[in-house]
Amino acid sequence: MPYMLISGGFNCETKVGGKHADPQLMAELVAKKGNITQMYTTPWTAQETLNRLEAKGWRVVSSCALPTGEIAWTLHKDMPYMAISGGFNIDTKVGGRRADPELMNELGAKLGKMSQMYTTPLTGPEVLNKMELKGWKVVAMGVVPSGEMVWTLHKDTAPGGPPTYAEKFG
Repeated sequence: MPYMLISGGFNCETKVGGKHADPQLMAELVAKKGNITQMYTTPWTAQETLNRLEAKGWRVVSSCALPTGEIAWTLHKDMPYMAISGGFNIDTKVGGRRADPELMNELGAKLGKMSQMYTTPLTGPEVLNKMELKGWKVVAMGVVPSGEMVWTLHKDTAPGGPPTYAEKFG
């Protein structure tokens, strides 16, 4: 089964593939290969990279927090994604600079001037409940060193259904 690892965050480049990565896929992701690490880096945030990979048939099968504060995802080829972070009694980060503005408005999220992150005053569970009503499901969860919880969500789109994030904004 074809698997791929990626790692990144809400508002930074994403590492994807390794020294044996598919060169055509890396070119489509505008990924550049590092000289020392042999890892490819895309100019996209993790959420944007996940959405681009979803459009190519990849889906998340697991995720975890790394000691660096980044999140790592294991993907399997053949699903649209959204990553959120927060907790039980704190505001929730719900998107990066290219997030769906309509969805951010529905969540009451505001774009930070310095962080370029959308944040809503809703707690993590409140956001998850709202997202479930919109068809999103949690596919993975982890905790970063700061103690914040990070969830990866997916929205299944049937043929003829609403466009995926990648189709709408990709």
